[in-house]
Amino acid sequence: MGVAPAVAIQSLVGGRVDAAFLFEPYASIAKLVAPVNEIYEIGEVWPFPCMVVITSGETLKNRKDVLWAALDAQRDAIDMLENRPEEASPYITDYFIREPVVKSRNQGDIPSEQVITNAIKTNDFSARLTQDDISRMKELAVIMQEQDILQVEGEFDVDALLDLSWQQAREL
Repeated sequence: MGVAPAVAIQSLVGGRVDAAFLFEPYASIAKLVAPVNEIYEIGEVWPFPCMVVITSGETLKNRKDVLWAALDAQRDAIDMLENRPEEASPYITDYFIREPVVKSRNQGDIPSEQVITNAIKTNDFSARLTQDDISRMKELAVIMQEQDILQVEGEFDVDALLDLSWQQAREL
């Protein structure tokens, strides 16, 4: 069943579910508050691009400067996450954890910003879309077609969706 990550954690704590698929920082939070063990990390076994920026062709054509400024800001945020997680965590902690501390089952109270900092450190961040990422997108498109999630005739053209001009201009 699909539920919000916070609900999934509470369901684990309450014993209402046996397992949950969580992304960071929710996986780190769950390990602190619930009697759980991580059994599989998809990014370790089968890396995939997690987030992409999408827009319409019209917006890309007519508001390219605004989009590129947003991508520049995103690149700077990614740099902070990757290289200065302690500096980044105060900006995002409240989005994930409202309380000042996480009440851990066996480590006592842990400051929420520290939980987020530690979760940030478990991830790799990059503003660059690599050829491996594009290959993974193509592989996912085939899987989605096989499962009738993506319904198109013939091979889905992932390349037609990509505009890497910002990345190329910024020499990422």
